Amino acid sequence: DSSGEESSEDESEESDESDNDEVLEEQTLNEVTKESIKRLLLKIDGEEIEEELPFEIPKEAEDYMKKQIQLAKVAQKRMQEKATVEKNFHTFIEEFKKNPEFLMKEYGMDPEEWAETLIERQIEELEKSPEQKALEAKDRESAKKEQELAEMRRRLEEIENEKKQKEMEAQHQKDVEEARNEISSAITKQGILPDNEFVRQQVASLWYQYASNGKNVTADDVVTQVYQQMSEQMQEIMGILPDEAIEKFLGKQTTERVKKKFITKKKEPPKPISKQVSDGVTENDIKRQEKAKIDMREWLKHGSGTLADLAKKK
Repeated sequence: DSSGEESSEDESEESDESDNDEVLEEQTLNEVTKESIKRLLLKIDGEEIEEELPFEIPKEAEDYMKKQIQLAKVAQKRMQEKATVEKNFHTFIEEFKKNPEFLMKEYGMDPEEWAETLIERQIEELEKSPEQKALEAKDRESAKKEQELAEMRRRLEEIENEKKQKEMEAQHQKDVEEARNEISSAITKQGILPDNEFVRQQVASLWYQYASNGKNVTADDVVTQVYQQMSEQMQEIMGILPDEAIEKFLGKQTTERVKKKFITKKKEPPKPISKQVSDGVTENDIKRQEKAKIDMREWLKHGSGTLADLAKKK
C-alpha cells in the first residue's frame, strides 16, 4: 500500500511538471507569435530607405522608433555635408595658392585682367590723401550706423504692428462678446424663439448682412425678422407635409405636447350664458362660435402663435 501511495504521488508530480511545461511552452509561443518588426521604412530628405534593426521591436513602437532614427539620420547627413563642404573649400584654397592662374582659367576668369584690376585698386588707394581716406572711413562708418538704425526702425515697426494687431484682436473679441450678449438679450425679450446656438447664429448672420449693406438695425429688429422668416418657413413646410409625416417631422414629444394642450383647451366647459344674454343670441353669434373651433392640423400648419390667435385668423 505504501509503495502504491508513493507511485501515485510520483505520477501526480510528473503530471504537474508536465502541465507547467505546457503552460511555459504556450507562453513562449505567444511571445514569439506576438507581432513584432525588425525593419523600418524611413524617409530622409524625400528619399525612402529601408533600415534593418539589430533587434525586434513591438509593432506599437514602430512610429516612435522611426521618428527617432530619422532625426538621427538627418543630423548625421547634415554633419557629413558640412564636413564635405569645408573639406572642398580648403582643398580649393590650397590649389589656388599653388596655381591660381590655372584655376582662374578653369572658372572662366582672365588672370591678367584680374591682376590689372587688383593693381589699379592698390594704386588708387596709395594715391589717396589722408583727408580722403579719413572721409571714406567716416562714410563707411556712417553707412554702417545708418544700416543699424534702419534695422532698429524696422524692428520697432514690427513691434508696433504686433501691438496694433493684438489691440485689434482684443477689440474684435470684445465686440463679438457684446454682440452675442445683445443677441441673447433680444431673443429673451422677444419671448418666442429659444436662446440656443442655432437661433443666435441665424440672428448674427442676418445682422452681419444688414451691416455689410450699410443698414443700421438693432438686435431686436433682426430677431423679429428671423422669427418671421422661420415662422413662414415652418408654415410652408407644414402645409406641404401629409398627415402621417407631421408627427415624424415635429417629433413624438412635441406632437404629444401640442395634442395635450389642444385636448385640454377643448375639454374646458363652456361659460354659462345668462338668461338675459341667451335670449338675445342671434344666428350670427352662433356662426362666430362655430368659426372659433380649432382644427389641430390647421394650428400645426401655421407653426406659430397661440390657439387663440388662430381662432382670430379664422
